[in-house]
Amino acid sequence: MGFITQSNGRGVNYGFTASMPIYSGSSQIRNEKIAKIQIDNSLNLIEKQKQSLRAQIYEAYENYRTNLSLIQLEANNIKIAEQNIDITLAKFNIGTITNLEFRTAQQRYGNAIAL
Repeated sequence: MGFITQSNGRGVNYGFTASMPIYSGSSQIRNEKIAKIQIDNSLNLIEKQKQSLRAQIYEAYENYRTNLSLIQLEANNIKIAEQNIDITLAKFNIGTITNLEFRTAQQRYGNAIAL
């Protein structure tokens, strides 16, 4: 066993260490592959969103066209109901139909214009 009884160290001691990996190619290649996969996934997601948007636009346009057709159909139904009520009124005035038949025709006309 030894003991130091006196130390004559004078001055500042300093030091540093630097390390550098000798070979990091496999991790770099792996990181590049991961980045490429992430880019591909992002591009696929963008394309999926574009397709979804196209489908929604197409569906909205088809709904618009269908609704236009329904409006035209309803307009035609109202014209027919108006013609029917005119004919029924003429028949009622000359006495060829009953009050009940006239009332039924009025109700049908009211239903046609209420829709």
